[in-house]
Amino acid sequence: MSANSGDSEGGGGQAGALGALSLSARSLFKDECFGITVKAAAVALAWLALVKSSKALKVLPSTDARKLLHVGIGLLFCLTWAWYPAAAPAARLWASAIPASITAAVGAAGAGLYSDRHLVEAMSRSGDPAELLTGPLVYGAVHWLAAAAFWLDSPVGVVAIAALCAGDGFADIVGRRLGRSASAKLPWNADKSYAGTAAFVLFSFVAASGLLAWHGMLAAVPAPALLAVCAGSAAVESLPYFGEYDNAAVFATAVALGSTLL
Repeated sequence: MSANSGDSEGGGGQAGALGALSLSARSLFKDECFGITVKAAAVALAWLALVKSSKALKVLPSTDARKLLHVGIGLLFCLTWAWYPAAAPAARLWASAIPASITAAVGAAGAGLYSDRHLVEAMSRSGDPAELLTGPLVYGAVHWLAAAAFWLDSPVGVVAIAALCAGDGFADIVGRRLGRSASAKLPWNADKSYAGTAAFVLFSFVAASGLLAWHGMLAAVPAPALLAVCAGSAAVESLPYFGEYDNAAVFATAVALGSTLL
């Protein structure tokens, strides 16, 4: 066999590999879930852009902007799960790519790989980009986990998202407004209030009920059990131990209680 023949076979192999790769790429972009994921990502990015713009234009103070981002982006993400075909086994992987991508971008900004002042101001308390590597990074990671691990196979992931987004978010929003006096503070944590903890239970229960109804799962979930998950998550959020990692603590508690009670 001549050298030219070997070169020809090598070239043919490379061409075949490139052709297969091109076919795979075309199949990927033609996948129904790809188009749905693009639309779902657009919803998340639109909410992010709205909050960033509101903060930049001083429509919202930094604390409210950060919490509205915290509340809205996760709940909207969970709502878009209903867009995916129930029979598509890869739907959860497509959906989980959204928080994975956003989390990677947040991590890159926090590590100083690129600069986005408005993103930092919307997501951090102090304005320090390094702060994105704690709470915001964990927030994105647990949404990836909720989609990839739980999806719509059970109510656990949906309820955990509601507890983290609506419960934890409104606990801060309400607590800062109604829990300022010393008598309104919790005895075991002066940074938390009775009003904030009550708001956690109320808003997480309402949000979880709404999301479960949206996904056709509410009838299978006993209301007392759901309320217990929300109350238990609120109790953990009220503790003074977790600091910047309270997102992980709330999510883990909701998952543990949800897996046991729901």
